[in-house]
Formats: sequence, structure tokens, C-alpha cells
Amino acid sequence: MKSTRITIFEGLPGSGKTSRMIDEMITCPSRYIIAAPRTALVEEHVLSLRTGAVRSAAEPTVTSIHSDQGVAGPVQRRIVDACRQLQDAHHVILAVTHEGLQSVDPVTLEGWHIRIDETPDAVASGQILVPVGARWLETLYDLTKVEGTKWSKVQPKADAPSIGHFLRDDLASQELATFHKRVLSVSGLYVDLAAWNEALDRSKPIRWWSLWTPRDLAGCASVKIAASGFATSLCGLATENFFPGEVEYRFELIESPRSGQPEVRIHYFTRHRGSTEFWKKGDGRDCLSNVGRYLRKLHDLGFWSGNEIVRDRFDLLLAGQHVLPRQAGSNAYRHLTSCAMIYSNKAQDADSAILEVFGITRDQIARAREIEDIQQFVMRGAIRNPEFEDRYNIYVYDVSQAEAMRDFLVNGRITNVTLHGINEAGLMEFERPKAGRKSIQLDQRSKTERLAERRKKDAARKRRARSIQLKKRKETGTYRTRGRPAKRVETLSAE
Repeated sequence: MKSTRITIFEGLPGSGKTSRMIDEMITCPSRYIIAAPRTALVEEHVLSLRTGAVRSAAEPTVTSIHSDQGVAGPVQRRIVDACRQLQDAHHVILAVTHEGLQSVDPVTLEGWHIRIDETPDAVASGQILVPVGARWLETLYDLTKVEGTKWSKVQPKADAPSIGHFLRDDLASQELATFHKRVLSVSGLYVDLAAWNEALDRSKPIRWWSLWTPRDLAGCASVKIAASGFATSLCGLATENFFPGEVEYRFELIESPRSGQPEVRIHYFTRHRGSTEFWKKGDGRDCLSNVGRYLRKLHDLGFWSGNEIVRDRFDLLLAGQHVLPRQAGSNAYRHLTSCAMIYSNKAQDADSAILEVFGITRDQIARAREIEDIQQFVMRGAIRNPEFEDRYNIYVYDVSQAEAMRDFLVNGRITNVTLHGINEAGLMEFERPKAGRKSIQLDQRSKTERLAERRKKDAARKRRARSIQLKKRKETGTYRTRGRPAKRVETLSAE
């Protein structure tokens, strides 16, 4: 396969990366596909494209295909049909989701110019425990062993159901629906099994992984991705580790000159790292409650989010707009001057296949997920506007997140950034217990004091033992007083 050449537009969110792609698609007639992470964002791009076309007196055919349109037929087939029908068009722009783009055979995309807004979720993994369901899976899928590895590719049989059937089946869980969707995808899915009967009596779950990479777009006329952190994303890392040297990147920095320099204050509550499991009970639950009580006092909080456990706990407490955590590409909150993101998205047990197969570390996963999500979220507010020069308040859980956010902004030429620890929440000195066995609590007294205490206890123990022995001798008549016994004097009778 020939090398895939990709242009990466870098820059802070709001710097104009997507606008750069949209302008090019309008002013340079050809056949384009633009992919966005969510259906709502797809429609935003369609509106921008049509508005820009009118302004530029261009006449492209602009259309969108996604699952929220209420149109019959699988999205994959609709995209394939559109590509075939429009293959001779002079100027056409087809807007789809990342998932829609990844579902299409690369052969269908040959000759098209591909534009991707934000880094796609290209790497997926998980684990399922199916000691009963393995027999059912065996009727749906074949396994093809990948030589030299522990992995087998899962391939659907001719009569395998569609994803729609899975979603309407009461017995099929969300995990199995995700599994099936990846099996049906172009990239496929791999499990650590050679045969399905290996899963019948296993005490550990089946691990699986799936990977789509921009390498598959080698036959396209051009590929450009607008993403602020592509090099540290799971997509970028997995592509380079799995196919080293097979993708050539050209990075282009897109900078929007700021006419205003905002005062950014990043607030944090603690020095320990948070996690969803920690927040569910005990001390972690109390820590989360303290954060919520503090944020409740902020009447000027603009928008906020977090993990599901955070959103459920804070929903009726906090002012401001409650939104989902992943807001890449959104412009809906750029009028708001403060935000809070109480969030954790670190490596889980389900990521073990990613760690093993792609050589990605836990720290890299945390950087690609947690930190990137926080950065994208924070940049949805007023700070996104180049002319904004007032105060912008950001609230995150811990100091490491605050430092990562500060470095991100400073590297993006937003220089007036300060960190502020929130001592009022009472969490700054709290140390999260380490996983595993509890540590032994050491006696902090001096060695001399501990030795004296042991001697005192030993003396008391010996006194109690002597008292018991004395009582026993008196009861049996064997007791005698202290000292030498008196001499026995015998009286001889006269004969």
C-alpha cells in the first residue's frame, strides 16, 4: 500500500481550522466529504457551507447523511449510494459523521477529497464475559486466526443480523451492540480467542479491540484533519505504533490573531487525582460532595459538565447550563464567561488490549482522553472569541488538570493565566488512599518509650502468673513461707 499523506491543521479551538476547510471546499470545486463527530455538528457545517456558498457566488451541491434524519436504510449504504451517484459531479460536498466515514469501504472513497473535523474515535476496545453467550456468538460469527498472535478476527456469517436488530433486542446488551457494530465495520474486530468454546468456562472475560486509521484513505485525492491534539490522540498514537512510517503528516499551524488578551483563572480543589470509582463511595463521595457544595455558591457559573456520576449528583445543585462533557466543535456557549469540568477519563480494565496491542501507556490514554476532553470543553466558552479580553473562570478537580490546561493555553498564546487552589472546599490536604492492602500504622513513640512499655507489660504478666501459682499451692497444701525451713528436732524416748 502506498504511503498516506495527511495535512493536520493545528491550533487552539476557535482559531479557524474548520473555517479554513469550509472556505476551501466552497472556493475550490471538486468532490468533498466532510466528517464531524456528531450529527448536530454535521448540520452546523451544512448551514455554514450553504451560507458561504451564497456569499461567494459558488454553486456546490451540499447534502448530509446521518442517522438522525429519519430516512430509511442503513447510513453506510446511503453514503455508498451517494458516492456512486455523485462520482462525476463537478462540485459536491457530502457531510457525514466520523462513524459514517469509518463505515465505508476505502475503495468507495477513492478520488474524493476527505476533510475531517476533530480527531475521530478510531481506537476501541472492551471485554465481555460470555460463558453462556459464547454458543450464541458462535452461531453469528466465524473466527479467523491471525498468525503469530493470540488474536482472531471476528467475521459475521452470511445470515448475521443488522445493528438495527441488535438495538431492538431486549436480551442484547449495549456492550454486545457495540461489539456487533465494530464487527460489521470496515476495520473489523479482534478477540483473544482461537475458538468460541474457549469462552465457555473462562474466569476472565474475552478481550477485544478494533482500529480505524487514516492510513486507509491512501486512495483519496487528499486528506486534511482539523484537530488541536492529533499527535497525542489515540488515533495518532495507534496509527504510528501499528503502521510505523506508513502515514506522512504535514502539520500546519492555524493561528487567529487575538485582538483581546483575557485574564484566565483556573481553579482547582485538590492535589490528589480523581476517578469515577473513587467518587462512588466513602471518602471519594465526600470529596465530590464538597466540590458540589462549593460550585453551588457560584451564581455566575456559565456551563458545566462531568462524568455521569458527577452530572447526576450536581444536576439540581448548580446554576449554569448542564451539558454533556464532549463538546468538540460546538459554538453554542461562546457567550459564557465561566465553566466547570469535574471529570475523569483514565485507562480502565477494558483498555488492556489497547495497552498491549498498540504499545500505548496509561498516561498517554489519560492525556488523549481526559485532558483533551477538558481542553475542548473549556474552549467552548467566551475565551473562544479572539476579541474577548475580560476574566474567564475555569473550575477543574485537581492541580494536574489545572497545570495541563494552563500549559495548553500558554502554548496557544493566551498568556495571562493563573492557578488558584480552592482551600474553602477542605480537600487540598486530603490524601487519597492507595489501592491494595492498607498500610501498617507505625507507632510514632520513641524506641525507649516502646521498650519501657513492653517491660511494664511483661512485669505485670509475670505478677499475674505468680499470683495464680501461689493460690494453687495454698489450695493443695504445698505452700511454704519464704526462707529456709526450720530444722526438725527429734525427741528420743528413754529405754
